Amino acid sequence: MKKYYLSHMTWVEAEEVIKQDPVVLVPIGTTECQGKHLPLGYDHIVAQRLCEEAAVKCDAVIVPVIPYGESQKLWGFPGTVTISAETLTALLFDITDSLLKLGFTHIVFVNNHDPNKPPLDAALAKIRDKYGRVFPALWPTELARVFARKYLDNPAEKLMHGNEPGTSLCMYLCPEWVRTDLIESGRELNETVRLGELDFSPSGFGFMLNGLKTPYGIRLHDYCPQGCFGKADGSAEIGKKVFDDMVDYLAELAAKFRTVDNLLGQ
Repeated sequence: MKKYYLSHMTWVEAEEVIKQDPVVLVPIGTTECQGKHLPLGYDHIVAQRLCEEAAVKCDAVIVPVIPYGESQKLWGFPGTVTISAETLTALLFDITDSLLKLGFTHIVFVNNHDPNKPPLDAALAKIRDKYGRVFPALWPTELARVFARKYLDNPAEKLMHGNEPGTSLCMYLCPEWVRTDLIESGRELNETVRLGELDFSPSGFGFMLNGLKTPYGIRLHDYCPQGCFGKADGSAEIGKKVFDDMVDYLAELAAKFRTVDNLLGQ
């Protein structure tokens, strides 16, 4: 059986694989609240499974998933684990540095958590300064939301944290970990809460005034105790369709990125 995980290979096998100059997929996620009904590992579970399926299609190498991220805004919900942006930046830099020293040249980051983007950007900026190479970073949930619009009724009301497409993806990928009996309505996407003389948007983490948003440093738990928005209404059938589209996209991106000269200088 062909091995796709770098961690499953012997060093002799790794040496041979490196000579082929494959694309390396780096799955990144979090361990954080996703509503009452979804597993805390939703972000990294989806990133890992996506990389596993895409690797088979494009003959890529996968490194072990990074299951933690910058989850300060989700602190307050039991089970959420957060690491600092500085720690994540250092970790991502060291992993990428190691891969480049080994001889890999093309890496695709599959980061399934929006607040992880600044730490990842910082790490990749340091990598460019050192090696002159640049790499793409995909956000699977954003990709899933694009594809889910084809299959969901009223997608604008469902494509939210702890709702869709996460519920459908988990019902397909890990149904044994989904507690449908705990599905509970959270605040609506555009709902606001009156704080003093200002309207606060829990989903936007900011004050809304004259159509403009001003960020406000609260946590989700402060104004959305369910840990989700709207009421989830997913299905494994929709999850499979969305996931298959995601796999095809990542596999095509990785295969075509392999042909790109990503050595652009410092």
